[in-house]
Amino acid sequence: MEDALLQNPLIPVYAEDGSFGGPTGAGLQDKWNPLAVLQINRDNIQKTWRTFGNIYADVNIANGLTFSSKFNFDFNRYKFDEQTGAFNQNGSILGNIFINDGEDYQRFARNRNETDVFIFTNLLSFNKDFNEHTVNAFVGHETYSKTQTNDFTRVQVPFGTNVDFENIEQYDIIADNTILDAYGIGPDSKRESMFAKVSYDYSNTYYASASVRRDGSSRFGKNNRYGIFPTASVGWTISNEPFMENSKVFNNLKLRASWGGNGNADILEYAQYSIYQEAIENSNYDFDGDGTGPIDQGVSPNQIGNPDLKWEQSYQTNVGLDANLFDNRVNLVVDLYEKTTSDLLLQTIQPAVLGEAGSTLFFNAGDMVNRGIDIVLGYDSKRKNDFKYGVDLTFSAYKNEVTSLNNADKFILQGVSYTGAGHPIGSYFGFVADGLFRTPEEVAIHAEQTGKALGNIRYRDLNGDGVINQDDRTIIGNPHPDFVYGINLTASYKNWNFGMFFDGRQGNDMYNAQRELLDFPYFGFNHGLNTLDAWSPSNANSNIPALSTTDTNDQRRPSTYFVEDGSFFRLKNVNISYDFSAENISKLGLTGAKIYVQAENLINITSFTGFDYEVPGLSRTGIGIAGMGVYPHTKTFSLGFNLQF
Repeated sequence: MEDALLQNPLIPVYAEDGSFGGPTGAGLQDKWNPLAVLQINRDNIQKTWRTFGNIYADVNIANGLTFSSKFNFDFNRYKFDEQTGAFNQNGSILGNIFINDGEDYQRFARNRNETDVFIFTNLLSFNKDFNEHTVNAFVGHETYSKTQTNDFTRVQVPFGTNVDFENIEQYDIIADNTILDAYGIGPDSKRESMFAKVSYDYSNTYYASASVRRDGSSRFGKNNRYGIFPTASVGWTISNEPFMENSKVFNNLKLRASWGGNGNADILEYAQYSIYQEAIENSNYDFDGDGTGPIDQGVSPNQIGNPDLKWEQSYQTNVGLDANLFDNRVNLVVDLYEKTTSDLLLQTIQPAVLGEAGSTLFFNAGDMVNRGIDIVLGYDSKRKNDFKYGVDLTFSAYKNEVTSLNNADKFILQGVSYTGAGHPIGSYFGFVADGLFRTPEEVAIHAEQTGKALGNIRYRDLNGDGVINQDDRTIIGNPHPDFVYGINLTASYKNWNFGMFFDGRQGNDMYNAQRELLDFPYFGFNHGLNTLDAWSPSNANSNIPALSTTDTNDQRRPSTYFVEDGSFFRLKNVNISYDFSAENISKLGLTGAKIYVQAENLINITSFTGFDYEVPGLSRTGIGIAGMGVYPHTKTFSLGFNLQF
């Protein structure tokens, strides 16, 4: 993806001699020909096998008392044989080929993964009606086990060798062949759960329930492996009260409230342990007296262990209303909630000052709260003259805030992503871009800023000390939306059915990291379309910085220049289908037949200039950061048939 975007458009796909075109020898920054990359990977083999199922038994012990046992299994087998080839790009051989003592060598890799998951659940249930009283209860126990075996081997063999991937290890004993990598790791994990719940219902009008579960995970240290999570809820179906019996408005009206907790163990299986990797470094010191710097080999930390890791715990209070009105034509669901999360599990990169530069560390970072509302409103019409339609609307809004952070700095900063008390998680952090320098007078009177010049970005001196430096950084964006919404329209006429689904998001910021390279191509890369409107003396009103071959102003630093409105409105799906009548298809031996046409992502309305306004949510690198590797959504059209025999 990145090669395709940044490849210089002046370079042809093919050279005159039929080889792949490329910048080698042309004095331009080297980017592999993206078409050639696809070509040399065509022989890679990737296969997945999966077998899953379950065995279960139910035993009626007594009236209302049942014991059930269920055993689930899931076997996954994955293989990837990498035999990436080489290609001739403008006279140079590139790709998976290397020269050793004047001879061409090629690298091959074998990757094997085996994953086995077993879940064993035992449940004792009690269900009994006592006139208008109904009691449901159960107790249970569940074990979860996942075992993994990963095997990766990469070899270097003379170019043209036919490699037997199933016996790839043999090549290390053949002359001039080398095993470059050979390792295996099995990140196994286990979980044990005990749980119980009791529910009470009086006359289908008053409801109450309570539950508790105790979960243990091998991902945490032995002192913190278990967490206990209780829940409780009550409900009142007002429409079943005698005073609502003759209501002409409400068919169903229910109030409900709940409080409960759950745990999160979404971390690496071995997060509690330190992991080391082999390290090879070149030394500039002549330790052995032969006039060269030797190669030092050892180990370095890849992950710093944390034996004190414990469950991330969330407790949510919810108040809701369910209503069906006007002969069930109108449906309404409203939920108000507050979710408090403690011992938030996050990952941070260790600083170089600790001698562990680049190593990661999982830790219980602090506390966070979300407050929000969810609304679903629907309408279904009566069928009239063979026509019927429906409308469903959804609306969600929330506010997020980190209330405390446990590390020494009281914040976590990874790139542009900032997490700190008093701010939404994953906020953007950087400099405030205060327009461009447009006159020599602006350059002269501005604070000390290395590289300031006409057409360059002017950064705001937030602390007023007359110098632009790291102390002038601040929160520059919020990736969380004000609200999200959806609109679902359906209609039917005789045997025809029609549907449209719209969705949207409003008020969130997005960090468009793609512009770091496309707007500031200080190398021989392709330029973004924005640069056609770059500042120049004859285009002095432009907001796009002046073109330059150097970056003395450090204009790719995190700043509001890259923060954009991520709001969008989209026609997500359109579908039309026709159901054939039974008398027309029975002669063909069919009991049902349908033909349909559908399209996805037909309309997208947004001011975001990146390739895609939908990027993954909270991750270890932040929220809503669009990078070079993000593939845009595509318009999809499909035609299908559904036949029933």
